[in-house]
Amino acid sequence: MVGAMAVIGCRAIARSAGTALLFAVFACCPAHAEEIDPALLQLTREVTAVGQQLDRLADPNDILDSLHFGWSDDPYGRATLACAIKTVRILEREIALRRAGSVALRDAQVREVLDWLRAAPARVQNAPHRSGFLPHRQAVRLDAALSDPAPALFGFVDRSTMTQLDDWYADADLLAASGFKVVARADRPYLSAEAWRSLVDHAAALRLAVVRVDDANESETESPAPTDVSCLRPCVLRDWMAGPGRTAEIVLMDPPHGETWGESLARRSLYRGVTGGCGPWVNGWAVPEARSNASAAADQVRAAMWVHALDGQRLGLLEGWRDLRDGSISPHASLAAAPAVVEAVAHTALDLLYFDPIVRTFAAECPVALLVGEDVLDAADPNRWSPAFGRLAQELFDANVRFDLLPRTTPPERTARYALACEVKLPADGEPRLEAILRFGRAQAGPLPERESVVGCLERLAGGLPDQPPVRVTGSGEGVFCRSARSADGRVWVGVVNVTPRAQRVSLLASGGVRMQEGVDYIDGSTVKDVSNGVDLGAWQVRLLALKQ
Repeated sequence: MVGAMAVIGCRAIARSAGTALLFAVFACCPAHAEEIDPALLQLTREVTAVGQQLDRLADPNDILDSLHFGWSDDPYGRATLACAIKTVRILEREIALRRAGSVALRDAQVREVLDWLRAAPARVQNAPHRSGFLPHRQAVRLDAALSDPAPALFGFVDRSTMTQLDDWYADADLLAASGFKVVARADRPYLSAEAWRSLVDHAAALRLAVVRVDDANESETESPAPTDVSCLRPCVLRDWMAGPGRTAEIVLMDPPHGETWGESLARRSLYRGVTGGCGPWVNGWAVPEARSNASAAADQVRAAMWVHALDGQRLGLLEGWRDLRDGSISPHASLAAAPAVVEAVAHTALDLLYFDPIVRTFAAECPVALLVGEDVLDAADPNRWSPAFGRLAQELFDANVRFDLLPRTTPPERTARYALACEVKLPADGEPRLEAILRFGRAQAGPLPERESVVGCLERLAGGLPDQPPVRVTGSGEGVFCRSARSADGRVWVGVVNVTPRAQRVSLLASGGVRMQEGVDYIDGSTVKDVSNGVDLGAWQVRLLALKQ
């Protein structure tokens, strides 16, 4: 550990000195003054000034002690500080590139990053504080995350090549300081067995679990990771429909350019159906969005993380923790130019750890299964839903219908564990329909009424099943996600997320006609006097309500 501290101390010194040295070179070389871009000189001056402020918050001569011990009682402030340190390094790299006549960030991106960085020191000091919340003391075992319930964990696939001083650890220290409990290393760049062992031991000292993501699925490119490191093999939708093998822990692969909210939850529903109810593990976790090329804002990221956690996701690994020019072949955009998003991910990951005892109450098994075939997949893209199924998935999302997906080839003994199982048909020349209804493991007479929609049919059939969610949301229109559960002490919990940029008002009605009265929001501490009359939701707002009957 002493060696690790020395290495990280060297990294911090290099970071602190980097921009200051550039500024000194610019300011003290009059012979080359005519070659200096005034805008670049101003950028250097501003980055230097912020870097000096951060040095007063985290000692550059001992970054490990500063972040992991000096800020241990303030995890949210520490997360913002770690993100700011990373951001300074990104801008230092950009300055060096521009000085050499190259660029990695557009001018507009540089301005956005710099605006965030200027405000970062004040946000560190004013970060949220939760008394007694010390996540750095929590060790996480990833094998436990395969079972329900388990904490909802988020982390980054670390492809950082920020410094030549520490190729082995990359940014593991900054990721741990940001509040993440898991870090993934891809099999590229290649790590030696010695480097792997050192990284794992170093991460363990920081209470950080390490996994390896097998990018290439080719044995000759696999790094010799220690046997106690989980190997994750990302699979696309078509793999899941065929039933992926178990040569490694199988994880979903989100498309790098996003999908709709309904398609995103359907993807995770397929994971649950194939694996038998385990919460999804996702690599390349992407924010659901209505437009495939829309940029993910920080508030939208926060909403998506809560939606997936309340729906049962257990592990989400984000791509993008890397420099913009690191030789990575990942199709996911680097988040280096979006520090506000990185900060939102870090703070939300901390929120999910803090509220984990409540979030676990939503991990009940799904009673409804939809059996699907290859027609639900895009014929030209093995990791996309077909347009027809995409529309159906979004309709089910808007109606808050929860379901698991299973391939049609699933054996009957697997489908029998669901209270309701329906086969989905997607005719090329008509509306989707349901067939082969199974209730409580027994076949029912069919077919369904031709004029009844799939959503309406599922709502009607599921309404007669036992163990219904205690609360449903009404009057929401589109874009309000809701899950409800009853905890062991009899308390009713409701998680409601507005997944739109507009304010909305919804009502929460109890099953069986019981009127729900006051609700207390455990996130912001506010009280809703009559949830049946209406609950206000701001843009992208998340509410975690405990209800009184």
